[in-house]
Amino acid sequence: MQVVTPELTLKYIILSIWLAIPFSLYAVPLRSVCSLYSDSPNIQCLTASNVASHVGNSPTLWLIEFYSSSCGHCIAFAPTYRELSNSIKTWNKFIRLAVLDCATSMNRATCQEFKVYYFPSFKSISPFSDVDGDKFAISRRDIPSITNLLTDLVIENKQKYNEDIKAYIQQLEPLYCDMDLDQLFESSREVCILLIAELAGSYTGKQVMLDVADQTMHRTDIKIRRLLITENTDCPLIPSTQYASDVPHLIFFRNATLTLQYHSNLDDARTHYTSIISQLITSSRSVTKLSDSEIENAVHLPNSVKDVSNKDENSGLELGEVLFNRIRHGFTTSDIINSVSYSLRHEVSLKEQISGEDINSLLNYLLMLDHILPQLHPKTSTLLSALIKELTRFTSSPSHVVSHSMTGREWDLLVSDKLDKSVFPINPRWVGCRGSKPYLRGYTCGLWVLFHLSLTHVSLEVDTDPELSAVNVAAIIKEYIVRFFSCADCKLHFVRMSTRLELQITTDREAVMWFWIAHNKINERLKDDSSTDPIAPKIQFPPQDICPSCRFSAPILNPTSEVFSLNSVTWNTTEVHNFLMSYYNRHKKEKLGDPVIFSQHLVPICYLFYGLIILLLIFLVRKICHRKQRILNRFKQY
Repeated sequence: MQVVTPELTLKYIILSIWLAIPFSLYAVPLRSVCSLYSDSPNIQCLTASNVASHVGNSPTLWLIEFYSSSCGHCIAFAPTYRELSNSIKTWNKFIRLAVLDCATSMNRATCQEFKVYYFPSFKSISPFSDVDGDKFAISRRDIPSITNLLTDLVIENKQKYNEDIKAYIQQLEPLYCDMDLDQLFESSREVCILLIAELAGSYTGKQVMLDVADQTMHRTDIKIRRLLITENTDCPLIPSTQYASDVPHLIFFRNATLTLQYHSNLDDARTHYTSIISQLITSSRSVTKLSDSEIENAVHLPNSVKDVSNKDENSGLELGEVLFNRIRHGFTTSDIINSVSYSLRHEVSLKEQISGEDINSLLNYLLMLDHILPQLHPKTSTLLSALIKELTRFTSSPSHVVSHSMTGREWDLLVSDKLDKSVFPINPRWVGCRGSKPYLRGYTCGLWVLFHLSLTHVSLEVDTDPELSAVNVAAIIKEYIVRFFSCADCKLHFVRMSTRLELQITTDREAVMWFWIAHNKINERLKDDSSTDPIAPKIQFPPQDICPSCRFSAPILNPTSEVFSLNSVTWNTTEVHNFLMSYYNRHKKEKLGDPVIFSQHLVPICYLFYGLIILLLIFLVRKICHRKQRILNRFKQY
């Protein structure tokens, strides 16, 4: 009997593997006819046998990608094409996507018939046409660019669809600002009309309408149309000129009455607006019967800012979670830059004539900004310096040296020329200062942040720049508000508060604290005002949650200079001052940007996750080592 030695066992193993190779080759499954898109439900897989039945004389438009599964570019493009198919999956009445793998032998003749010579190649098949196809060029292979091309392709083929589809595509044509409400509701006033206001060249409105076509095409209670507007042009359908320039945005008319205007701050406004419209029309009731609160809930559903928490027992404050996080993590660079941009572009240019002390106040304001902003955004220094230089040169020119003045229009042209709108945006996008409605918070919120930041900033730098102290900054801020702030009522109240400002402020600390007191007094006065955002109530700042040591929890029997009572709150002024100096100067320690919650809450979880991964790897290595040892032991037994 032959002894089974380890050498003999090894020979048997090698022989078995060698004999199994031919059978294993037959066992390998054949390549799928659409191997790159087998998991793509919104892409039709075509073959030589079904291409005619699917795309020939079809009521919809088809875009076919001819590819080779061995082509590197095709493999790289596949994720983009899959994502594109998901992006337009609701457009199936207008256009559908398909693929055909020319690397498969059964499809080779078909690819030749379509005159495909390189991969990937694209052909479009018009509705109700033969299987011929037109070459479709895609120069930029990113989702937005391709989606725009497909939008144009649908509109170009408008006359080839059936009557229902043709009529809907006709409605993609825009309305213009020269029409009024009577023309808009000429057929019936018992209807909800949703306008997507946008500039020429925008695709958002067209694509939103294609997104919701399945849901709205045959409804009689809601109509969706595009409204083409131009900047700096009055539009009777849009009451707010300032808001009209913030496009694209939605305008809701219900029963011929303006119900709501809304602008999305998200980068993908198309998806946001599609979600809003879908939410509006999912109700079994007519859209015209929905309450204002139901419409508000639909509008704010995708990026809700209305999750207001219950009243906090310790501080007595009613704060939404979003607002609380904004306060906790502070302000953002974008809000400060936006407020400066708005003040220079809109507020200053409102004056008919900028002359005399106005010029001096404006120059001081610009010098203050030039001292503060570069530490937040480096590019602002060059732009502001150029504006200061040009303003000085302009008012010193022979035509203006006598009057020492300029018109608001001349200032507007100067700012438009010198301030890069990529740094100082024309249409602000508020982050920490964003309100629940476009007209709430925003500019005034950002302006207060700018004031507090400027005062605390120069207060820290008094030794390095003694010429610009917090006392000087306080005077500059007062002059700006008195001369350029456009809210007359707000200006009047501030003037009354600051009548004795020069006598009340003699040190930098007093300047910082005076504006803190003034801000809290204004918050107290406006807390029940209609201009107050319901999700951002006017509070006494800082709240106890943010600075517990800033408030005394019990009455003070023997008050000192540190104790200050304001609006039913007893403050520790030393702690408040320390808090303000830290809160508004954190950009000196870290890069200032949008509020970041990740680092504070998720870092410990990440460390725990990494630890578990390491433990799992150690366990697997030990398991493999034990298994290897067992195999070696078995060989030794032989």
